[in-house]
Amino acid sequence: MLSTLIFRPTLMAGVTYGREVGSTQPLQPIGGVEELILSFDETKINQVNYQSSGGGNRATVSRINSANMTAKLQDLNPVNLGRNLRAQHTEVVANTVVAEVRVAQAGGLTLLEHLNPTTVVVRNATTDAVIAAAGNFEVLPDGLLWLDASTALDAALTAWEAANPTLDPKDFPGLGIEVDYAHSGYDLLEVLTAAAPVLEFYFAGVNEAMGDLGSGIHLFRVQQSLTKNLNLISASSFSTLDIEGEVLLDPTKTGSGRSKYMRYRGSVPA
Repeated sequence: MLSTLIFRPTLMAGVTYGREVGSTQPLQPIGGVEELILSFDETKINQVNYQSSGGGNRATVSRINSANMTAKLQDLNPVNLGRNLRAQHTEVVANTVVAEVRVAQAGGLTLLEHLNPTTVVVRNATTDAVIAAAGNFEVLPDGLLWLDASTALDAALTAWEAANPTLDPKDFPGLGIEVDYAHSGYDLLEVLTAAAPVLEFYFAGVNEAMGDLGSGIHLFRVQQSLTKNLNLISASSFSTLDIEGEVLLDPTKTGSGRSKYMRYRGSVPA
């Protein structure tokens, strides 16, 4: 009989697939997963024996409070980040920008609306004079980093001081500029703007300790929680995304003995 096989050492590897419940999209790999754990919480309700000395219980009922899934994801891709940061995801296409209004300040970063600017042209917003990058600023992926000794900003500060002799130079508001540039496409996530997603997961696993014996766990409905930690910088390890969710009942699963929460299938060794 299949159930008589006792020797089953287990060391799992495999691919985790996911999609939003109700989606017409196929189950797709979510990327590298270095930890995947199912946990269960239950409450026992006891009826105490008072009919004789010594105590004990005369009856007990066990009720499941929750079934939960936690995972540690290796790929911080836009889909994983969006689902677990409750973000709306937009794919911004490559384009050009004309006369984006910004303020330049010495030693500071002027953020631009779009990432990875190229063919950058900066103009004084008042005089329309072009400000050369040499001696003034450096183009970075996020915007313009102005030099402490920027010649354009030094001239603007001198003019401002002449017009405002009673004010402290530290109050100089910066130089108004207009920026023309092109940018490539990128992913945009507006964090904490979306509802918690309900996802379907399938873990297609192999047991390395049993000759890559296959097995699968299907979680029908998992409501994602907001990630508690997003590790952006770590001195000695790659960044990971810690996720968690509660396994909910799936009312579409019917039939005697059919689980409404999850299903496990395991291959039998030859």
